Amino acid sequence: MSGVETAVLDRIAKLLALGESPNEHEAAAAMTAAQRLMERHKIDVASVRERSLDAADAVPEDVEDTVLDAELSSRLPTWLSVLSSGIARANGCTTYINPIWDPATRSTRMRLHILGTRSDASAARYMYLYASRQVDAACDEAAERNGRPGRTWCANFRLAAAQRVALRVRDTSEAARKQETTAAIARGVTSTALALVSDDRDRICLAIKAKEKALGLRSRDGGGGAAYDRHAREEGRRAGDSIDISRGGKAALGSGHRAIGGRS
Repeated sequence: MSGVETAVLDRIAKLLALGESPNEHEAAAAMTAAQRLMERHKIDVASVRERSLDAADAVPEDVEDTVLDAELSSRLPTWLSVLSSGIARANGCTTYINPIWDPATRSTRMRLHILGTRSDASAARYMYLYASRQVDAACDEAAERNGRPGRTWCANFRLAAAQRVALRVRDTSEAARKQETTAAIARGVTSTALALVSDDRDRICLAIKAKEKALGLRSRDGGGGAAYDRHAREEGRRAGDSIDISRGGKAALGSGHRAIGGRS
């Protein structure tokens, strides 16, 4: 890896870390800047994450509670609930909604939070922001082609697209786990090393559940959603299948996805 590549990776890692700032405007600006750098240099989150793990010498991480999306209004749209929870689970995290009183507008705004290790949450955050923008853009294009059919049609389109993206991310994550385990066995990694990775995943899972219990969280389904529109759902599913999840998809490896048995 060249000095320029290393510098770019370090810069992106710092921006992703800044994306966890409690200042929502600072966090949004940092995530946008990180996405631009990654697209410009054709870098995925997995590369940044591996660089960060090297720098930290793979020290076990604690579960943290950070903001995933601070730009919501008075409710969480069903499609965003499906997308965020699916991507979070694939990265070994979970999400919840935190209502915040906004004195400026004298109304309650919703903030979407994520529970997970810093590296897992950063990967999930980038993928969520990227995928949600892609779904929105695809919906705008489809609505234009179909004569701007209205809010119900768009709600159905976005929901179907989000469901497909979440399903594909889940399948990618599961396939990556199996592939990594198979490769580790082929390299002669011992069962003890594999057990340590499994124990780390279990530790993180238990820590997340403990935080959920402390916060009094209950499972959510995102609400009832809009009236069913078959045509919009079909177009949304096709759009969800066409969205390139590889830009963030390689990061959706779930918690504990460090190289088993160390890197060669």
